[in-house]
Amino acid sequence: MVNTGKEFENICGEILKSKFGISAEKTKIMIGYPPKYHEYDLVSDDQGYICECKDIRWTKEGNVPSAKIHSLNEAVLLLQHLPNYEDAKTIIFLPKDIKTYKSGKQVALADYYFGRFAHVLGRVKIIEGTSPHWLDRKWGFIKWGLV
Repeated sequence: MVNTGKEFENICGEILKSKFGISAEKTKIMIGYPPKYHEYDLVSDDQGYICECKDIRWTKEGNVPSAKIHSLNEAVLLLQHLPNYEDAKTIIFLPKDIKTYKSGKQVALADYYFGRFAHVLGRVKIIEGTSPHWLDRKWGFIKWGLV
C-alpha cells in the first residue's frame, strides 16, 4: 500500500512519463481573480498536463469517505480555474479501490464518484490504477474522456 502522498505522487509521475512521455513536477500556477497561487501536484514543463493526485479509498468499514470526496470536488474546481483550462490536459489520479457489497456487486471509488459528480468534471479526466499499489506496473486506464 502507498504510505505517503509523496509516494503516490511519484507513482503518478511515473505513469505520466511511461504512458505519455511527459515529465512533470509540483508547480505553483496563478488562478482566479484576484489571482492567487495554487500548487498543483504534477505539471509538465509547458503546462500542457496539469494533474492532482488523490490517494482516496473507501473507509475501513466500506463507507464513502465524504470529506475526501469533497476534496476531489475542490481539486476539480481548481483545475477548471486554470488560465489554460481549455487547452491543457487536466487529470486527477486515483488508486483503484474496490468495495464489494454483500450481494457480490463491486464498485470502484472512481466509478462511485463519477456516478455522483460527472456533471462537475467538465474537461477534467480521471486516471484510475488497476491495482491498489500499481506495483504490478499494469498501468491505470483513463475514464471519462480521452487525455
